[in-house]
Amino acid sequence: MSEAVIKDGTGKGFQASVNPNNRLRTHAEVLELLPAVSLRDGKAFFYHTDFVALTTTGSFSSLVYLKNTSTTPLAIMKVRTCGTAYCQWRLLKNPTGGTLISAGTATTPVALNFSSPEDFEGTALVGVDGHTTSGHTVLGTWINGGPGHSVEEFSGALILGQGDSIAMEVKPSAAATVCSSIQVAYVNATELGA
Repeated sequence: MSEAVIKDGTGKGFQASVNPNNRLRTHAEVLELLPAVSLRDGKAFFYHTDFVALTTTGSFSSLVYLKNTSTTPLAIMKVRTCGTAYCQWRLLKNPTGGTLISAGTATTPVALNFSSPEDFEGTALVGVDGHTTSGHTVLGTWINGGPGHSVEEFSGALILGQGDSIAMEVKPSAAATVCSSIQVAYVNATELGA
């Protein structure tokens, strides 16, 4: 019976070690997805609103719209919201209409790697007090204390394929100033474990 030998692929001749329990000795270097994509590809981005004054308290105002137009999947890493009053937030899946989409202000997400020449491939809009969205599914809800903030961690599990979009809307308990930000990265199927 011949022995199996595992050698490294660099041509340096290193062989794998087996411990007394017959287990392969390994050492791994792990990078989180967002910094890895930012460093390697320059395709990690930061989207944010400015401070938005809200006086509408009886209904939701749609403030954030992000649509992926690339053929590369867009992974949502983290969403952060804040407000000077108690606020209810909703994350919306694939809205198709409303004044946020028809009249929102275009903005450009910024590459997290300042040396990156890459551009965001999609549509990013910011709304104002009273803007609306329609034709969506509510994906999630959360509450900010007032004043306070909330961070929703998706760690890349929320994926926007080509043509997919998300929006966020907020309903404050009283007139308030709010802001929000989203960290995203374009990832390939291998990085997603597919």
